[in-house]
Amino acid sequence: MNILAYILSIEAKGLNILHVMKGKKLGSYFGASVCAVDLNADGFSDLLVGAPMQSIIREEGRVFVYINSGSGAVMNEMEIELIGSDKYAARFGESIVNLGDIDNDGFEDVAIGAPQEDDLRGAIYIYNGRAEGISSAFSQRIEGLQNSKSLSMFGQSISGQIDADNNGYVDIAVGAFRSNSAVLLRTRPVVIVEASLNHPESVNRTNFDCIENGLPAVCMDLTLCFSYKGKEVPGYIVLFYNMSLDVNRKAESPSRFYFSSDGTFDVITGSLKVSSREANCRTHQAFMRKDVRDILTPIQVEAAYYLGHHVISKRSMEEFPPLQPILQQKKEKDLIEKTINFARFCTHENCSADLQVSAKVGFLKPYENKTYLAVGSMKMLMLNVSLFNAGDDAYETTLHIRLPTGIYFIKILDLEEKQISCDVTDSSGIVKLDCRVGYIYVDHLSRVDVSFLLDVSSLNRAEEDLNITVHAACENEGEMDNERHNKVTVTIPLKYEVMLTVHGFVNPTSFVYGSEEEKEPETCMAEKMNFTFHVINTGHSVAPNVSVEIMIPNSFIPQTYKLFNILDVQTTTGECHFEKYQRKCSSEKEKGTMETLRDIFTFMSKTDKRLLYCMKADPYCLNFLCNLGKMENGKEASVHIQLEGRPSILEMDETSALKFEIRATAFPESNPKVIELNKDENIAHVLLEGLHHQRPKRLFTIVIICSSLLLGLILLLLISYVMWKAGFFKRQYKSILQEENRRDSWSYVNSKSNNDNNDDDDD
Repeated sequence: MNILAYILSIEAKGLNILHVMKGKKLGSYFGASVCAVDLNADGFSDLLVGAPMQSIIREEGRVFVYINSGSGAVMNEMEIELIGSDKYAARFGESIVNLGDIDNDGFEDVAIGAPQEDDLRGAIYIYNGRAEGISSAFSQRIEGLQNSKSLSMFGQSISGQIDADNNGYVDIAVGAFRSNSAVLLRTRPVVIVEASLNHPESVNRTNFDCIENGLPAVCMDLTLCFSYKGKEVPGYIVLFYNMSLDVNRKAESPSRFYFSSDGTFDVITGSLKVSSREANCRTHQAFMRKDVRDILTPIQVEAAYYLGHHVISKRSMEEFPPLQPILQQKKEKDLIEKTINFARFCTHENCSADLQVSAKVGFLKPYENKTYLAVGSMKMLMLNVSLFNAGDDAYETTLHIRLPTGIYFIKILDLEEKQISCDVTDSSGIVKLDCRVGYIYVDHLSRVDVSFLLDVSSLNRAEEDLNITVHAACENEGEMDNERHNKVTVTIPLKYEVMLTVHGFVNPTSFVYGSEEEKEPETCMAEKMNFTFHVINTGHSVAPNVSVEIMIPNSFIPQTYKLFNILDVQTTTGECHFEKYQRKCSSEKEKGTMETLRDIFTFMSKTDKRLLYCMKADPYCLNFLCNLGKMENGKEASVHIQLEGRPSILEMDETSALKFEIRATAFPESNPKVIELNKDENIAHVLLEGLHHQRPKRLFTIVIICSSLLLGLILLLLISYVMWKAGFFKRQYKSILQEENRRDSWSYVNSKSNNDNNDDDDD
């Protein structure tokens, strides 16, 4: 079933249908009220059609608007629907009346009743005509409760054809059906204000033409002017205003201009007495702040005004008391908005900048000659950024710096001199710096060098190098030339500087060795040898995958039999790898006659001392390779090895003293990321001494004694033989004695014979 509304013409033969309008919902009472009114002042009557019972929930009511096309009574429905306050069971559109042009804007206005709104108290709505048809929102809502609490169904009927108070404006009579009442609503005079704000075409930031607090300053003059006209509004009016500066500035940024000399106020208030005969003006001076950087965004100035108290005297006692005038409600409200630009001086047509950025990393003393960042040891570094503008002045130049995880911003050196301010944001460990560069702008062909002090103390891993991205941007209208030059990535090589220290000791530090009696059972040494090695990361960096190699002599070259049994190997972290072999406590030497003779010879000819040591990859040594894993700085790991001497070490008689040199070498994994600083200190030498007991075997004693006796006897016989051969044992002295005796006897006889002859002669 269709709901229809007709436009008819009265002709001689009857009624003629000119146009048919269809309702949208059954039961909406479409057409319950209609009103012809020229909403858009085109000279053709438009049509409002009420549907007071159209529902979304229940009987909220709607009013449909049809605009006359001006050709043959063809009506075009507007897209908007008038809904009032869209209240429950209001029956908005029950009555509609043409009020004429009550606001003096040249377009006719209407009043629409909603008699059952607010639990049957009722209300009416004023809608104003506009060039496009009608305003979508009401300009005024008048409740029955505002006039009297006893009113019910206020707005059931409306009449707007009489100027009751003779002030030149149509007044409204509103019926309150259920309370048997009618209310006269008088229309207030309307003041039409013409307002203007005069300002300079642009602000030249280099012209310090004004004086503020005795110092040159950049300023601009803002002149506010008012005039008015209005029907039945004689004399003058007072207008109050509020003028605001830089209203569209960036959030949390101060106004770039201010009124007061102390720089705190960007709003000024005042009032003007305006005559109907001429305009009245007032000028305010606004000063520019010293630290303004944004000169691209125009300065938005707003001046809002409102009508002050205006009294019109009664002309006679019979008249109604005069009403306070009201400002005409405009679409743009009672507000003046002006935009003022900064003066620009460009050499390029599009005022494009050409920002070129370069950056490098510098290390602080004593690491200034390093080409890499040693994690753990370096606490700070410098990011040196150089910005050069090869194009037009770059406005609101910003350096966007992205720091990787583990690097944090500390400060900018020479911050005040460089005129730089930074906003720091930290998102999931990634620090971003947005640094505004320069005062207002970066000049053409100028260079700015900035040094950022960064914290790298939290870096402890060097698996991947770090990248710092520096991007320069500005707010110039034109795109920057050579944008490939305005971004640079700085790579920071990361390395581990490893310092490993090894300490070792053995318990006991010496042992006694040497062959014992043959009849004693052959067994291993009762006293065990315990080796302990401590590996310490004394550097500042983490030492990745640390290993320690321990080498212990295990053979008495040129012999190949092993000297030690491995009893136990333990480490506090990681694991050790070594060649395992079966424990053996029996002699490996052959016990024959020749062996015994050799032992005797060895015992007799042994040297004083012998040093046993290991070469690299020595097959005659025990080789323990212990992987200790990652070691944080200051961390210590220990390796414990327990050995026992085999019988072969007890049976060594070749030397009177043995000295075993045990070597432990700590080293990190072979990695280009790892640098060893103390290769001379990562080796430990442990000495184990063996002392020969110097006691020969009993067999050795017997053999030695017997051999000595035999050798002595042979030597005696040999000497005797030599002496015999030399005639030592012949009796030569006997013949000599006999001859002597004989000679002695012959001499005696001769001497006696001579004596006797002498005596005879004497006689």
